[in-house]
Amino acid sequence: MRPIRKIIFIEPKSESPNVYSRVHIPRTGAVLLATLLQRAGYEAKVYCEDVAPVDERDLATADVVGISSLTNTSPRGYDWADRCRAAGIPVVMGGTHASFRPGEALGHADFVVKGEGEGPLLDLLDALKGGRSPLGIPNLSFWTGGRSGRGSHVHNPNRAFVGDLDALPIPDFRLVHGWGEGCVASIMTSRGCPYDCTFCSVTAMLGRGYRYTSVGRVIEELSLYRDRDYVFFCDDNFAVNRRRTKEILRRKIEEGLGMCWSAQVRSEVTDDLELLELMRESLCFNVYVGFESFNPRTLALYNKRMEVERIQRSMEVFHRHGIKVHGMFVVGSDADDAESVRTTVRLAKRFDIDTIQFMILTPIPGTVLTEGLQAEARIRTENWGLFDGHYVTFEPRLLTPYELQRETLRAFRKFYSLGRVAASALHGDKWVTLLRLEGRRYVREWSRRNRGFLRRLKEELFREARFLAEAGLGRRTRRVALPEGLLPREAERFVRAFFGRLGVKVISLRLEARESVEEMAERAGEALARLRQRVDLLILPSLRPWKLSMAGESLIELAGDRAMGLLRLPLDEAGAPVYPAFARVGMVFTRRIGKVSRAFRAALEETQKKLAASR
Repeated sequence: MRPIRKIIFIEPKSESPNVYSRVHIPRTGAVLLATLLQRAGYEAKVYCEDVAPVDERDLATADVVGISSLTNTSPRGYDWADRCRAAGIPVVMGGTHASFRPGEALGHADFVVKGEGEGPLLDLLDALKGGRSPLGIPNLSFWTGGRSGRGSHVHNPNRAFVGDLDALPIPDFRLVHGWGEGCVASIMTSRGCPYDCTFCSVTAMLGRGYRYTSVGRVIEELSLYRDRDYVFFCDDNFAVNRRRTKEILRRKIEEGLGMCWSAQVRSEVTDDLELLELMRESLCFNVYVGFESFNPRTLALYNKRMEVERIQRSMEVFHRHGIKVHGMFVVGSDADDAESVRTTVRLAKRFDIDTIQFMILTPIPGTVLTEGLQAEARIRTENWGLFDGHYVTFEPRLLTPYELQRETLRAFRKFYSLGRVAASALHGDKWVTLLRLEGRRYVREWSRRNRGFLRRLKEELFREARFLAEAGLGRRTRRVALPEGLLPREAERFVRAFFGRLGVKVISLRLEARESVEEMAERAGEALARLRQRVDLLILPSLRPWKLSMAGESLIELAGDRAMGLLRLPLDEAGAPVYPAFARVGMVFTRRIGKVSRAFRAALEETQKKLAASR
């Protein structure tokens, strides 16, 4: 039986700079749990590393340490867990990443609380104090039989979501070490989300149904921060229930709660002018809106249920009511190419969005997106520190990883240009000017700290050229051989148009008898010997689908006595050309990825026009 008196929670920080690096708002989860334990008679404290560093001497006095992390902060969370366990302190992990990767988290922790942790954590502490087994505690994963080779994981099923949110205490931010006058109070008035965007884990974590605290409870919590300048409603969508939101704002006005506020909303709130008037009157300072994209196909893939025209109208209405907008975009869908990313930043500037973030689509555990990309073997890494929306961690369909990373950085630079900083300064908007300057600082810092990452992505484009050079075929060949009849007719037309635009001559290789791809590969040297002109590359369709051919291996192999390059070009499920593969092949003939990209788009248009004309 172990005495348990003091519990310390750690909310790790991200190791990489991001657009929120200077925003110090503790998430409510750990603070709520600490408040709950404090009321149950424990001594509880929260260290949020974005607010203040962990006092390791204090940490050493804890009886139990709880660590709550996102996917991108999980490596640092695991480091804290390892250090605590090495000191003999039991560790409980929670948060979104541990909830969807409990087995991984148990490699560093003694217990994992999945999903909503209020009830399970109290039950676990009671079990530990009484020396009882945690076998019947819902939402809990743990070791049984020790960590030796005979030990194993137990994953108890989750209980139903908390129905009455008013039964939970109001989070006491005074339990956060270093939280003071300059910090922002974060208020949760609901859990869950009625929408189900493919890249988001909220519905898997907290449910698709929306659960609310009462209006009275919201006003009570707001009253605690009566003397503060600003509060943030951390709901995933503060205005889902507009009637309730209006009631909260009316009560805020009636109670004389004069602090400014901000929240996450969808652009549909601008359809309700009464709500907009109440937002203005109740001192709404700015809103965070997930526009995600100006590409209609991307919006459909994200299951966003949004139209570009609505985005433009919403910006006009927000600004007419004096509400500033932070627009959030996610680039890199299977419908996004370089031009659609550039269009996104052009329209963001034209619609006069005050501040923005361009996040790269990221396969976070627990999302529909991740399940699909895993099935297609398109996730490049599980270095979780890169999963903060600022790094390419998967294989895009219409961009190379380097191009997606480069276009995202360019989008940031163009939006946060000196001209736009000066424009906001001339309009006397100090807040927007400071944030735009901060955006410029972030881009410079990220680029400086990630030069190696960018360089490695760029070097991947030259994989085929480097392979040929190492094989002694380093000269810039200008002839490739294409066997007739092995590629679908439209794909063959495309290949000829693509290489032609790069100045590469495609020589037809007429087969004397019907041969399979494998037979052609086996007889590649013999087949090429029949050609009068020398060619260094023989193009064959890949036997593997493109989604597997992007996993890191070269698309070129050696065949025949002449050490000829055998180029395997993968096609997608419909037999269409795959841009990332052709981009890497095109770099054999030019070092300019822009030229390759233009050649691909032009060849695709040419092929589609010919196909349409033939029908």
